Amino acid sequence: MRTRILLCAVLLLAGCVADGPKTKQYSLGTDAMLPKLRANQPFTAKVVKAGTYKPTPGDVVVFRNPAKWGPSDNKSVKRVIAVEGFVIACCDVDGRVTLDGVGLDEPYLGENSPLGASPVAGQCTSRRFGPVTVEPGQVFVMGDSRGVSMDSRCLGTVPNSNVIGVVE
Repeated sequence: MRTRILLCAVLLLAGCVADGPKTKQYSLGTDAMLPKLRANQPFTAKVVKAGTYKPTPGDVVVFRNPAKWGPSDNKSVKRVIAVEGFVIACCDVDGRVTLDGVGLDEPYLGENSPLGASPVAGQCTSRRFGPVTVEPGQVFVMGDSRGVSMDSRCLGTVPNSNVIGVVE
């Protein structure tokens, strides 16, 4: 009986080691995710195996930067706002981001980008963007503190396969 219990414990441990860690610690170098995450504040993310992430709007994700975002060895942290098939834009009459024409309630927002600033290609200084249809296998991500966030508004979508963690 004891040998059987020990064998079960060893197999369980081997399964955990073979699968790798279930969570990982990160920190980010900007305040783009305020108020949820502050610059240099450690946080934990559930590890996602390559190609297995099923995006859900509202998830805060850690991802490897796509080439159009900069060096792929850099990682970013943003909130998933739209998934494949949705049309995202800003702004409705109340200055809100829209998904398929419906304004979003975003209680997690920190500092927003100015509504009156004109969009400039390659810069996320304006609140206005789109409309953008999110392609299959992609997510549209934005920082919670949009006044200081570089995100999908100006850098484009992120492949689901680049997501390596979901913040807990």
